Amino acid sequence: MQIVNGCQTATALALALDEAALSDNLQVLLRIYEAPNSDLVDKIVRTTNNQNRITSRNLCANHPIQKDMATGFRAYGYFYERKPKEFDKQEDIDPQKIAVNELVAQSFLSIVFNKPSDASRRKYKVWGEFYNQIFSGRIIEPYIISFEIHRHTSNWLRKSKYIISKDDIERKLANNAAFHVARITAELFLGKGWESKQKKMRNIIKEFQSGNSHINAHIEKSYRLLVKFIRMNKKFSSDLDVALKSSELERYIDDRLIKLSKKSSAMQP
Repeated sequence: MQIVNGCQTATALALALDEAALSDNLQVLLRIYEAPNSDLVDKIVRTTNNQNRITSRNLCANHPIQKDMATGFRAYGYFYERKPKEFDKQEDIDPQKIAVNELVAQSFLSIVFNKPSDASRRKYKVWGEFYNQIFSGRIIEPYIISFEIHRHTSNWLRKSKYIISKDDIERKLANNAAFHVARITAELFLGKGWESKQKKMRNIIKEFQSGNSHINAHIEKSYRLLVKFIRMNKKFSSDLDVALKSSELERYIDDRLIKLSKKSSAMQP
């Protein structure tokens, strides 16, 4: 059984019951559906909740692909949060192992699709324009690695000296560019095409879980590269807030990384 539209009513009834104020002859009008499949459930949820502020994330929580994602994450010891506060009452769960599906999707969009601007500034696209591309039923490892790279990047930036730097560019990037830094980190840390190498990805996940990953050195290098890229382009440095929202910066990062890779290859003996 699932309440599709009636949160306020159910809450009011629960409070009245707790306060012994619930009348014995109270009647509540119900509309009950027996849904033979999940597609019909999704349609009912969407059409009966459009007058309330129900987020797109909430509406997608029961999609089969979201349940499959939870199963895949659980196989590696993670708890994939399909619904807000789903694991709040389970005190035995390590908070570091809770992977909020929206953040997983943002990390994946940033790192695998190279769209950190959309991931950070237009996350509504996760549940709209990019939903079917992100949640396409592929293997689970790229999602876990993207989540871990962003988590480590955010933690590193939050603890870094740059978070309170007197330099505007350094400070703003440390506070607002975690997805951009994570996108660069993924390429420096894993190289190109890593998301198709399942055995390699399994080993990377083990390193994250054991605490033996050497990713922090790559994060710092990635952050310094992003600062350098911004300083090299007056258009970006003059209005950093606009730059971090733009696909132009994404393309610029891609171009600079390609040039760095070619330069590095040319220097190899």
